[in-house]
Amino acid sequence: MPYSSHPHLPGMVPQKHSHPSESSTSQSLPPPNLSDSLDAYYIDLKTGFCPPAPPTYTFSDPAYSSWLTLATSIPSLLSSGELYQSVEQLPLLDFDAEDIAEWRLAYVCLAYLAHAYIWGKGKDEEEPSRDTLPTNLSIPLREVSDALGVQPGLTFACLTLWNWKAEDREVSGSAWPWPVSSICTFSGTQDEHHFGITSTRVEKVGGEALVLALEASRAAGKGDTAVAAEKLKGVGTALEKCRVAIIDMKTGCAPDVFYHGFRPFYSGFGNSKFPKGVFYPSEDGGERLKLSGGTAGQSSLFQALDILLGIEHSPDRVKFLESMREAMPGPHVQFLQDIKLLPSIREFVRNSDQRSLTDAYNGALESFKEFRSEHFKLVALYIIGPSKKETKSGKDGEGLVGTGGSDLSSLLKGMRADTLEVKLGKQE
Repeated sequence: MPYSSHPHLPGMVPQKHSHPSESSTSQSLPPPNLSDSLDAYYIDLKTGFCPPAPPTYTFSDPAYSSWLTLATSIPSLLSSGELYQSVEQLPLLDFDAEDIAEWRLAYVCLAYLAHAYIWGKGKDEEEPSRDTLPTNLSIPLREVSDALGVQPGLTFACLTLWNWKAEDREVSGSAWPWPVSSICTFSGTQDEHHFGITSTRVEKVGGEALVLALEASRAAGKGDTAVAAEKLKGVGTALEKCRVAIIDMKTGCAPDVFYHGFRPFYSGFGNSKFPKGVFYPSEDGGERLKLSGGTAGQSSLFQALDILLGIEHSPDRVKFLESMREAMPGPHVQFLQDIKLLPSIREFVRNSDQRSLTDAYNGALESFKEFRSEHFKLVALYIIGPSKKETKSGKDGEGLVGTGGSDLSSLLKGMRADTLEVKLGKQE
């Protein structure tokens, strides 16, 4: 299996619970070579949770090529009404590969096929009608997903982290493999390709914010005010790059195409259409699973930044965010647990009398708030607006449920408010 266990940060020793005076010691710091620590979590020093190299889109063993061929043909198979028959004729295969990139490709192909099978429609159907996956799909999907530590259905990792093709482009003064299209889509439209790669680009540029925040935590543990301030300024700059990247969504993805053309396939298993979930048959029976579907709430990047910057959310929002971790890759979930015990940036800033440090910290929070504001605008444009057209509702999106099961408007507004609530230097 590609992930044999959930690692702890080697050399990046989390703090044990102790009195505040004992909590920031040199024994509890990220090591000088941060890359060695992050490797254990499948996190890159430059691109964060997104792999630095483009995902593979070929299998070394041609036996699995039928999965890839079918998954990349989903748009035409849905259009012709031949998807169900094609999936049901797949051979039952036991997957194995040396390269983790091939495990991820297998997962992407199988998860896309599963959601196309459940949320697609037959030639004479007006609504999706199947709530059971065929055995030849459910068994390998469960095996591959378990190995990767993810849910056996569509997730943010499937949509965004492991589903892109690239070409070399100069970004921030160096050549990067820059996402330009998706490996798998449901609609085959350029809109869907653009939607997917925009999210991927946000994750890639956001990796800089993650690493700088970790370095700010290390500086806090050492009591180094100047370095902490420098790193926090960098976090703010990197989050501004994320904001610019996400704005680009509007240049290539039409709201109606997103809402009606491919968003329905991102839906989870266990909503009003299939309240009992979807049945995954196995060789010894099987079980019904309720899964959240693919949603940006499953981004490990922004949950990590919340933790590192000391942003605290209300209990209902914490409950939602923790539920989203069930769909994240296992090592990423462990990382989110482990960084809670690193030196606190916010406490270090709070206890400092250096205005430059406070300003850098508050500036990072302001940039994070601006990113979240931009994200909310996109949600209003792509989900709340089209939904209001359907329902002819005058509401501003309150009560509207996202693909991950969240009340979109109140959740996003609340998280944005929480981000500013932890600013320091204001009257408390």
